[in-house]
Amino acid sequence: MTLTLQEISDRIEITDTITRYSYGLDQRIWPEWDRTFTPDAVLDFSAVGMSEHSPAELRAIFTQGDATRIPVGQHLLHNTVIEVDGDRATARSEYTMTTHSRTETEGKARRVQGGGWYSDELVRTDAGWRITRRTANSKWIDVVEVDWAAPVSD
Repeated sequence: MTLTLQEISDRIEITDTITRYSYGLDQRIWPEWDRTFTPDAVLDFSAVGMSEHSPAELRAIFTQGDATRIPVGQHLLHNTVIEVDGDRATARSEYTMTTHSRTETEGKARRVQGGGWYSDELVRTDAGWRITRRTANSKWIDVVEVDWAAPVSD
């Protein structure tokens, strides 16, 4: 199968959009995260027990008004399959995720590792490809308590 230059360009931009979503969440760069969505976007995490929310509602759940509540994490997307049909597209990715957050126990952290799949529905806008709906499912999740590594000082 030979792709046209436009098809290659679309796939690169779609990959960039879904990667920026994860990067914005991982690094708490909310303006970057928000720019990946259309104004009426829906995130459906009902498959992992969080139900359906707008991006702003989901961010409020994540942070509970405290930006430090979400630790720097890491989402790795792989095996992404993109299908483009005019100004609409679907991207399906497997993911692995790791985050750490402090616990009540001094010097300890909760490490959450998980994996599953995302399915993104996207639309082409004047500002580029934007996510209209994200659906997530988890295949596995592992929660353990680990030592909290103190940050290295200068």
